[in-house]
Amino acid sequence: MLNKEIPNIYKEATKRAIELNLPFALFALPGSDEYRFYASRPDEDDYNAVNDSITTCDSFFITRFAQPIGGGSMIKAELSAEEVVALPSDTEPWPGPELTARPTSTSYANYYAQIRTFRHAIGRRKVTKAVLSRRIVAESTLDPFDLASRYFDLCPGTFRALYFTQETGLWLTATPELLLSAHKDSDDDSPVAFETMSLAGTRVPSPDASWDEKNRLEHLTVLDFIRDIFTNEGLQPEVHEAELVPFGGIEHLCHRITASGHCNVFNLIDRMSPTPALGGYPADAAIKLISDTELHNRYCYGGVVGVISENDLRAYVNLRCVLLSPDLSAKGGMKLNIFAGGGIMKDSNPKREWVEAASKAMPLFSIISPDDPEVIKHIPAGWADLK
Repeated sequence: MLNKEIPNIYKEATKRAIELNLPFALFALPGSDEYRFYASRPDEDDYNAVNDSITTCDSFFITRFAQPIGGGSMIKAELSAEEVVALPSDTEPWPGPELTARPTSTSYANYYAQIRTFRHAIGRRKVTKAVLSRRIVAESTLDPFDLASRYFDLCPGTFRALYFTQETGLWLTATPELLLSAHKDSDDDSPVAFETMSLAGTRVPSPDASWDEKNRLEHLTVLDFIRDIFTNEGLQPEVHEAELVPFGGIEHLCHRITASGHCNVFNLIDRMSPTPALGGYPADAAIKLISDTELHNRYCYGGVVGVISENDLRAYVNLRCVLLSPDLSAKGGMKLNIFAGGGIMKDSNPKREWVEAASKAMPLFSIISPDDPEVIKHIPAGWADLK
């Protein structure tokens, strides 16, 4: 575990940016203990415009679930942490966020009914897989920076970020899933080096090298999806050896995929997102099923989050994430919407899927409520024997 303390100037800048509703991102790349802070004024005409090429301006970008990258938000590295802290004390706050945390969690009754709907669609061969998500509501007395700092310490191998824009609101994420990295040399004619991963299949850590049928099918669906997209873009994907990616008390099956060639990076991201690991397969039918069935809006969950610098792009699937808002009740503190989900196949068991989704939220929830994190796994009496 890296556990390098985030510089105090970033803490001060983060708190000041939140006070002023100033778009910002505090983040670190997987396995790195070097944090970066970007901020930009929301009154600039193009502050949130995502360019159609690898930009020369260091930037942080976000899209919502199933949103094309051109419709997303971008935070350019225009203001340093020192400049944000030095903003005059009488600076008027910019407009607040369009999104705020909702008050209710997904109930097991609704979740159970949604799985039945998904399995019915699979049985009629409308889709072969669809991903169902849960919204888990929680409260915290920790301020956003302290919550982020603790979460980052728990997940050093992930892409960690705390970010805010008017369009997205305030989000915290620690995602293990690389959607796409792209790097090219300064020579404009040089090929782009691409890397992605098929990260699908979830279980408690096990010495057994074999995975059950459901998890293997989920994983192969994602792997084939990525290979087909790369091939259709004129790239020759190379699939590397299988590996295990740990996250909290679970592990995921992973294959890394690399390629080299020429294609439009943002078009490739749009074709890859959401992958079957977050949407399902076939993609269009699965996304429509999700939209018609889930009772909550996913917002940034399952979208794309990443960073761009000169000749480099790193995009991640926005997983293990939470939307934060001030709790306007008498309790004060923060209201949190934690999002987690899992792939539904024809033989999915509702109880197992409910617990699997909860296990993905457990590291974050254990920070918020260390005395009783098991509450998010709870299945109400009377539902325990349903299949």
